Amino acid sequence: MMEKEGPPTFKQRCKQVIAEARELNPNSEAMIGCLAARLVMTQNAMTLHIQRMKKLLQDMEADLCQPKPETKESNSFSLRD
Repeated sequence: MMEKEGPPTFKQRCKQVIAEARELNPNSEAMIGCLAARLVMTQNAMTLHIQRMKKLLQDMEADLCQPKPETKESNSFSLRD
C-alpha cells in the first residue's frame, strides 16, 4: 500500500500525538485524554473558521456577480475626474 504524499491528515496527526504521549508515559491516560480533547477542540474551531471563510467568499462572489444599477452617483467617480 502506498503512503500519501504531503502532510498527515488531522486524524493521522491525532493518532501520532497520542502514540507519542503513550511512549513517553504509558500510565498517563488522563493526559492523553486531555491532549485528544484539545486536538478535537482545535479541529472544531478550524472547521468553523473554514466554514465562515467559505460563506464570506460566497457572499463576496455573489456581490461581484450582481449587476450594479447605473446612476449619476456611480458615474461621478471615474478615473478621468
